[in-house]
Amino acid sequence: MPRERAADRPPGKRAGTSAGCEPPVVETSSSDRVARAIYEGIFDGRYVPGQKLIEADLASTLGLSRGPIREGLKHLAAQGVLELTRHRGAYVRAMARHEAIDLLAIIGALLNLVVRNAADAASDPETAKQVQAAFAKVGGDRASPQTDTEWILQREHFYDTLIRVAGNSQMDAVFPRMLIHLLRLQTEPMIAPSDRAARCKEYEAVTLAVLKGDAAGAQRAMRTHVRRMVGRIESLPDRAFASPNLELIRATCERLWSRSPGFTRCKNRRKKL
Repeated sequence: MPRERAADRPPGKRAGTSAGCEPPVVETSSSDRVARAIYEGIFDGRYVPGQKLIEADLASTLGLSRGPIREGLKHLAAQGVLELTRHRGAYVRAMARHEAIDLLAIIGALLNLVVRNAADAASDPETAKQVQAAFAKVGGDRASPQTDTEWILQREHFYDTLIRVAGNSQMDAVFPRMLIHLLRLQTEPMIAPSDRAARCKEYEAVTLAVLKGDAAGAQRAMRTHVRRMVGRIESLPDRAFASPNLELIRATCERLWSRSPGFTRCKNRRKKL
């Protein structure tokens, strides 16, 4: 059976079950509601890597008892989104350097398949148009977004578009979007803004190969991008990664992310920790 192309699907239908960066949690219980609320909080900047989650605050905000709160926290810990410690509670996960590099190895392998399939599908004019539009947002004019938040969301849109047009029905189920988002939240504030132009060129190389239908070229360009991202991670200071002092990581992330207007708006809506 031929693989379903993005252009053959009804509008709004994706391969797989999740849509873009929407939390992959189906609400069937109170604990699922907790998990979804935390997912949303991470994606809109209310929670950052290393931040402690207070059970009492979550219970008050969601109108739930401590039981469902704890079950939701355990669910997210099992997914690698949170860290649970016996005497200190729940923290949004902050990765160690080696964990970040291992994650990039997995992402690279998955994206190798994605760009190959996307290049095969790019002969369809509508598919090509979607890829071009996604690249235009992330760096088609080589102009960096105004904030870290915008830059991260535009990159996620670029990758989501490639995954969608690639047409693999199982990619949404296995692609670690939340872990990638956490890694970006954790590291982006410490990568020099001037580096964005270099990443835009890497995205451009991937995009041009996909649009040409050059699957091998797209794979080479993506491998180059992932290898350079590993190099960027390796060059970051130790304070960018998990350490015994998670409160320091949280304070660093919040200090750097507070430069973003979107983060400031979200922060004003939550209780002070």
